[in-house]
Amino acid sequence: MVQTAPAYCPSTYECSRRRVVLVSASLGCYLRRLGELLDADAVLCTEAAAVDGIYTGQLVGQNCRAEEKVKRLDRWLADRSLVDATVWAYGDSAGDRQLLARAAIGEYVKGTTLTSTPLDVQPATEQS
Repeated sequence: MVQTAPAYCPSTYECSRRRVVLVSASLGCYLRRLGELLDADAVLCTEAAAVDGIYTGQLVGQNCRAEEKVKRLDRWLADRSLVDATVWAYGDSAGDRQLLARAAIGEYVKGTTLTSTPLDVQPATEQS
């Protein structure tokens, strides 16, 4: 998953600028549904070729892994004039290394317990 702003947004303005993009080698036939459930702005993924509704075993274009993830994200950002966006990326496989390296903040999360709020960006608690 890639975000163009922090996961925790201290202001409404910052939250309105955040974009969430799923970039995965997983197949679009099921990843698009996850994107809908997560309210993602885009799903960039591997697509399976089909003829008359039957999968052929071939891919449409390249497998979206490794450097292909970076190419697709950069193209998506450029198409929206977001090339200067601060990219936060989270990955859990060797195929994510290039994307994590491209991000301003790249987090390898395999074997990591994630919290709903990033540990280094905790919101202020209300004082009584």
